[in-house]
Amino acid sequence: MTAITTAIGFLTMHFSEAPPFRQLGYMMAFGNLILLFHAVVTLPALLVLLPSKVKNTGSSKAENFYDQIKRICYTKKKSSFNW
Repeated sequence: MTAITTAIGFLTMHFSEAPPFRQLGYMMAFGNLILLFHAVVTLPALLVLLPSKVKNTGSSKAENFYDQIKRICYTKKKSSFNW
């Protein structure tokens, strides 16, 4: 979503009086849309093709912390949404 709005922002340079700024806007918008395409299509496809290397090293402190937050949110649904 942000890539699209950024590309639209660069395309507003079309209304500039100076031709170099117009061309800069076109190039930046095109490049931004290419990056969006790669982020949405190419990168997930490559991640599916690559083998995953998962090692069972046990749970870290961060995982335990997030597991506790998840447990609290599931058991106390009403109080977790009334911040």
